[in-house]
Amino acid sequence: MELITNNDDKFFQHLQSRSEQSEQLSQKAIIQSKPLSGYRKAQLPDVIRQSLTRQTWCDIPRDKRELFRYDQQCQFWCYNKGRWEQVGFRQYDSDNKALGFAPLKAVSDNNKTVSSGHVVSDATQQAANQFFRAINEFTHSQAIPTVTLLSPDNGQIITLEKSNKTQMRFAEHTVQPGEDAAAIAFKYSGKKEPRQVYGFNSHVSQTTGLTAGTLVRVPSGWNVLIEGSVSNHDSVELKWRGPGSGAKRIDVPVLAQDQRHYWDAALSLEPGKYQLTATAGSAVSQIEFTVEAVKELQFGVFFDGTGNNRQVDMQCADDDYEPTNIAKLFELYPQQDTQGTGAAYIKGVGTYDDQLSCEVGEKPEYSNIEQAFGLNVNSRIEEALSKLKLFLERFDSYKRVNCNFDVMGFSRGAATARAFINRLHQMKKMPNNGYWRKGQLTITIRFCGLFDTVGSMGLPGDDDNMGFNLNIGWTSAKSVYHLTAYHEFREYFPLSSIKNQAGKLPAPHFNEEVLPGAHSDIGGGYGGEHIERTIYLEQQQVTWIGNSDSAKQHALARVQQRLDYWQQQKAALGGKVELEADTETQARDNVRLMTVYIVWKRFVKKELAFVALEKMHSKALEKSVPFNDMSQLAQFELDYRISPQLQQIYAKAEGGDDSAMHQLYRDYIHHSHSPITPKETSFNANKAESQQREVFYNQPFEANT
Repeated sequence: MELITNNDDKFFQHLQSRSEQSEQLSQKAIIQSKPLSGYRKAQLPDVIRQSLTRQTWCDIPRDKRELFRYDQQCQFWCYNKGRWEQVGFRQYDSDNKALGFAPLKAVSDNNKTVSSGHVVSDATQQAANQFFRAINEFTHSQAIPTVTLLSPDNGQIITLEKSNKTQMRFAEHTVQPGEDAAAIAFKYSGKKEPRQVYGFNSHVSQTTGLTAGTLVRVPSGWNVLIEGSVSNHDSVELKWRGPGSGAKRIDVPVLAQDQRHYWDAALSLEPGKYQLTATAGSAVSQIEFTVEAVKELQFGVFFDGTGNNRQVDMQCADDDYEPTNIAKLFELYPQQDTQGTGAAYIKGVGTYDDQLSCEVGEKPEYSNIEQAFGLNVNSRIEEALSKLKLFLERFDSYKRVNCNFDVMGFSRGAATARAFINRLHQMKKMPNNGYWRKGQLTITIRFCGLFDTVGSMGLPGDDDNMGFNLNIGWTSAKSVYHLTAYHEFREYFPLSSIKNQAGKLPAPHFNEEVLPGAHSDIGGGYGGEHIERTIYLEQQQVTWIGNSDSAKQHALARVQQRLDYWQQQKAALGGKVELEADTETQARDNVRLMTVYIVWKRFVKKELAFVALEKMHSKALEKSVPFNDMSQLAQFELDYRISPQLQQIYAKAEGGDDSAMHQLYRDYIHHSHSPITPKETSFNANKAESQQREVFYNQPFEANT
């Protein structure tokens, strides 16, 4: 019987370039062969026999292998590791023990065709039966290869960022002694995200450190994804030219004739225009496309609280104030243009001086009116936008920029941070906002960190906020973390919560924690090792007649009873309760008058604020904020360490230990509110109507997103 392989001129030209044997081929190659007999089939392994049941097959002669190189209908088998496997032609051709099979078709003299004895023409059943018994020729048609490039489209612009046109590229890194996962991730991506380092237990490594010598994988950019299809061929050759050139071979499995195999390849390409050619045998496909770089940036914005000024607080180390937690976090945010990382510190409302000689008695020129009414918030937002513009101008050569924002604030600075986020979302919808080119910048609010938000912009204690939008919605930021003060009761310091009216958070990526302490025990700013805080408890008007000391002492005896009462009330809380007398005056005739205050003087440590600082720093790192280690605050002579004593007390208090909570209040929690107007002031800004703080709730659907 004869196996006939039909070939066209192009196919013969291709074979001649790849095989000396093809030089002897004519326009019709005829190979003598017979269908597999029942005995021959019985000798075959089960897996091969089951695969050859659908049509008539013949063995491929060993000396004719090259003729079947591009035949997608043939089956090639090799024995590997104790079992038979179907393989491609290349592996089959190199193995002398391999088996190959070609499908057969029966053809009569008048070209009426029968396959496996079934009529496929208008021949009668009798003619077909005669033909089937008189089979003398078998034909095999050689298919022509095809190749198609499916993606990218011709002329398309591909940006090197996460998309269906790109694939993440990884670099291998050998861990050096002392390296941690965050540092390794930052080296390759500019982001301190331990979870981006693969090849070790990230949870364990963050607590025990990586082992030196470990080989890990780190995302280091994006490859361009090329996709296509091929038929009737066992490989695709890719070649590209542009800013760089290269080639890649893709081997594909052998499928049935004309059946397409879909393939893909990830290419590491620099920005620029490229010409890509795909070749499969004699088939060629070509496209042109452009690769654009996307610059990944990180920008931190830190809004300080009312009356807080980092420059002033750092210059004057001996006063009662020190830089807040916001100022300290700003110092920990890396500012490296080469890594695309920058930051802006915005001083609190009501502050002006950035330079101070710190002479004894010198006070910064702060505005009490601005502090009371929260004025100039808009100027603080504009200042942040101006600093952002200067930062973005350094990367103006990039057509596309992705900027991850980390926005944090304390007190009214936290309110300003929320207003700033809404402003950014509003501006990204403006065609010409004056700060960046249309289509240049993509904005992501990666992290919003808030210390005890107090709005009250306008009238103290109200929720009007002078038109500033403090609402935070589901898509306002990828993560929102709010720390609030449990022991803050001042009437003019209401909490602007991120919870809604029902007390629910808008989304799973929102978190609001209540911590023990007053307002600045959360946001920081208290200075000195042991700060004496004077709380005015009660005011008494004392009168007596005459100038004798006995008359005066008799009048003060009535105040002593109130003093005894307060001393008993505050005895367990430490400190001392005493009288503080104002200057005596003569009212009329011989009547003398004096105002006497009952005051409570406490000695309170400042380090409770470091707990909130550590919590915010830890949560931010978890959300990929690129903070440096807290230990770097030491170079700025800024305190941050929590004493073992406080750690122990705090842990017990969190666990519900009443005595530990009492000790925490006595030694670490400040008493921010004042029952009466303090001496030498005309307005009690720190009054508290009750021991219950007023709360203003978030309206997520009113946020700009």
